[in-house]
Amino acid sequence: MPSIPIVLASCGARVMRCAIITVIAATDVRAQLNAAPVDISGKWAINIGTPSAPELRTLDAVMSADGKFTGSLGSPNGAVPINTGRVTGARFVLSATLGTGLRLDYDGVISHDTIRGTWRYDKYEGAFIGRRGDVPPRAESPPVAPAPGTVAIDRPARIATIDSMVRAIGSQYIDTALAPRVIAGIRARADAGAYDTLTTVAAFARGVTQDLKRFDKHFSIFPATRTGQPQMPGAARDNFGIKRIERLDGNVGYLRFDIFSIDSSGGASVLRSALRALARTDALILDLRQNGGGNGALGQMLLSSFVNSPQRATADMFTRTVSGFDSTAIMTAARIEPDTRYDERPIYILTSARTASAAEWLAYNLQSLGRAKIVGEVTAGAAHPIRFVRLSNLFDASIPIGRVRSRITKTDFEGVGVRPDIEVPVDRAFSTAYRELLGMLLAQATDPLAKAEIERAVANAKPERDVDRTPATTLSP
Repeated sequence: MPSIPIVLASCGARVMRCAIITVIAATDVRAQLNAAPVDISGKWAINIGTPSAPELRTLDAVMSADGKFTGSLGSPNGAVPINTGRVTGARFVLSATLGTGLRLDYDGVISHDTIRGTWRYDKYEGAFIGRRGDVPPRAESPPVAPAPGTVAIDRPARIATIDSMVRAIGSQYIDTALAPRVIAGIRARADAGAYDTLTTVAAFARGVTQDLKRFDKHFSIFPATRTGQPQMPGAARDNFGIKRIERLDGNVGYLRFDIFSIDSSGGASVLRSALRALARTDALILDLRQNGGGNGALGQMLLSSFVNSPQRATADMFTRTVSGFDSTAIMTAARIEPDTRYDERPIYILTSARTASAAEWLAYNLQSLGRAKIVGEVTAGAAHPIRFVRLSNLFDASIPIGRVRSRITKTDFEGVGVRPDIEVPVDRAFSTAYRELLGMLLAQATDPLAKAEIERAVANAKPERDVDRTPATTLSP
């Protein structure tokens, strides 16, 4: 919830794919740009995907003598008008506004009956290739580049990275009393040669991160990225972290939410749809066993859907600055659609040792308000919001720079985790919560058909591990 939002960059039409367009010789480009505008008029079929996952678009353009053109960009969801379009020599640029209100830009080159270049939308960008007519071309495969983590790292680079990290901890870490211990601990490990055998960027990052997390689970070092922030799932292709929506027998809703996507606008739209789909259930199981946190805005949106007061302040965040500390009240998100409300019905939240950060805050706040029961394992205990810093051309890092205090409990769960109301192993959490909710609903049922359905669900409920709804990966912080 309170984590400073992580902004992910993705290269490609979906998420985390990178494409590099064909490089045209500089002399050819200058010649083309100095020439008269190449006519882009007509219909174009465009592929913005990859060879294995094509994504098709269309361009309809009408160009005037001065190189300006109008028309539309089309997709399976419909077409939008081109706001501005211009051809200079063989190069063209265009922009359009999508239904989200965000701007889409194309920048490319025309070569006979082919166009290619790059597109940009919000935080996303990628390559496209198009052909005149109705048949789109196959996307071009990018050159294979070595993974950043496989780059070798020598001893001077390791020493420089440790130096940079301890400086960042000393100047930015929120726990000023603990900071000297963290620095001394990492220095001691380095002096003892603990990192000498870690000769690739990825291995070194994992080793140092493991040691840092012993002090604060929000510390990390990772191979440098273009945005300075780690690549994570949770964007459109991953359904913004919403993995499963289901109406269980007995009219119990089930929502598995594995990460709070950094794309809060896209994630909010999908989350609202999920809440609408569950709006007619009599109870809800919210599965956060795989949720390591992410964008706090989505956690706040869930909180406001479950709690009556949409503008209630739940916590205060104190952030370390150069001059001291700033204080900011954390407010719940305003509820927009009444049909996403889930105010009065029982909610059970499933947690594991992996549940962390924004996911922990959601569970903690709902438990503190008496709005939900938690079933499962004690959570990771990662309450501090973070900031990303560039350590070198090889490494970025996350530094916990804030502390959040609940206005309900006057404390937080940093280092201790959120303790469940019903503590059971992670692979028993779902079946335990489901059976409890069915028993509760059965005791309240008055409608004969509803009562019969709940009785059947009780008879069929699995008392042991429910394989279908138990996360498959190892659950450890």
